[in-house]
Amino acid sequence: MGFQAFGPVAIGDGAVLDGWGVRLGVGVMAVYGRLALANPIEPSLTEPFSGLVAYVPDFGVTQARLAGMPEVMRIAPGRAYFYATNQTPYLAQMAEPGRYSGVKMVFEAAALSQVQTPTARLYCQNPDRPVFAEMPVGRPLVERVAALPKAVPQALSDQLRLLADLHRIAGDLLADWVTVERTGAASPAPELDAQIDAADRYLKENLAAPPSVLALANQVGLNHMTMKRGFHRLFGTTVYGRLRYWRMQRACELLQAGASVLDTALAVGYANPSKFAAAYRRETGRNPSQG
Repeated sequence: MGFQAFGPVAIGDGAVLDGWGVRLGVGVMAVYGRLALANPIEPSLTEPFSGLVAYVPDFGVTQARLAGMPEVMRIAPGRAYFYATNQTPYLAQMAEPGRYSGVKMVFEAAALSQVQTPTARLYCQNPDRPVFAEMPVGRPLVERVAALPKAVPQALSDQLRLLADLHRIAGDLLADWVTVERTGAASPAPELDAQIDAADRYLKENLAAPPSVLALANQVGLNHMTMKRGFHRLFGTTVYGRLRYWRMQRACELLQAGASVLDTALAVGYANPSKFAAAYRRETGRNPSQG
């Protein structure tokens, strides 16, 4: 079916990149990448493909600058970013350890000739010219990107479903792009909700070692007070309340699967089993030994 996996490959001190790519049709390719970062890095990067890239991140905030352009781009969940590659290097700054991930839709000249937007026309007139544009994207699109598998599925049925998901993402992205650039109308779905969702997903994925509120806010590109208010509005609780909820949900799953109370406590971030038991009773109304 044409899926190509890559990595894991080291791109800096304590930075490991992996992912996969697949061609969706004539002149359109999808590339999913996931970078695990242990230390801040500032690499100079060059994309291994040519075209106009539409990048939709689902987690991580990057400061980037294309060669030949003075503007610094702030790349964060809740927006799509369009830039020309064509072997043009760019400088990236990733200051927060953690995960950086998202999908890139690569539109080659053959496809862009059918897209009548100012950014597409600029690229087609001179593919070597640095191009950059951005637009807000809504919660549903970012959620679909976040749900993409981290590795190429083995079963043919799963690969077919993944291709359908990618075509839907590319189609929705292209439709929003044309609408925004032709009319100036932004996507009706608020990007703030997409950033709050990204923070919530990260908490769920890092129950044993969650980031501080400030570090989490930085990872999704928000002021920490804005993020706190967003958690209250979307989930009706604090950031730590939401973390406790996810911890207890996972604890229930582990206990029902036969894990010991001690192992469960450690798996969800409690070094002290007594504190875990107390939190579990408050959340569920029963003791951990009762499952």
